[in-house]
Amino acid sequence: MIVVIGGGGHAKMIISILKGYYATREIGYTDIDDKGDILGVKYIGLDDVVLEMKGSQAVIGLTYLVSPVDRSLRDMIIRKYSKSSVSFPVVQSKTAIVGESVSIGMGTVILDNAMVNVGAQIGSFCVLNSKVLIEHDVVVGDNSIISPGAIILGGAKIGKNVFLGAGCIVRDGVEIVDNVVLGMGSVVNKDIKSPGIYLGFNAKKYR
Repeated sequence: MIVVIGGGGHAKMIISILKGYYATREIGYTDIDDKGDILGVKYIGLDDVVLEMKGSQAVIGLTYLVSPVDRSLRDMIIRKYSKSSVSFPVVQSKTAIVGESVSIGMGTVILDNAMVNVGAQIGSFCVLNSKVLIEHDVVVGDNSIISPGAIILGGAKIGKNVFLGAGCIVRDGVEIVDNVVLGMGSVVNKDIKSPGIYLGFNAKKYR
């Protein structure tokens, strides 16, 4: 069985992709509440039920926004399952385009119409949302969330636990440290050297 951890909107998109690849394999989802069938996929219980399934695979169906609570929940689930025998496949939409010599870490999800160009390195447990563009030789650290329509230009380096809001643009060659949140539509023209929340054109630190 392959199990999606979570039953919200992001999980629904993952379930839709999985149904295209695993038509002959059982798919289920977990959540704190039974939300009924999601696109025909059944609720199987709380997250811990996956740990009891030998040979199971899991996909993290949760993202986070700027809330530390959201991020902590996702981090906790990743840590818990990473210590188990559960494996985490890369999930890639059939409409996504991934170029040559691209490396993608376990548990990463690439959604519809995303493009990852030649030589990029994507860490583990990342989310590349719909219509994201990752240009050549970009590095994206573990557990980073790239929201719909964001663009990261050639050679940029994105740290771990970074959140790029929808429509963000990161200039070529720019480096962003770990634990940075970029608000929707922000433009990064120079290195970001300290963690925090950044907003707007030339991405000024908010807090």
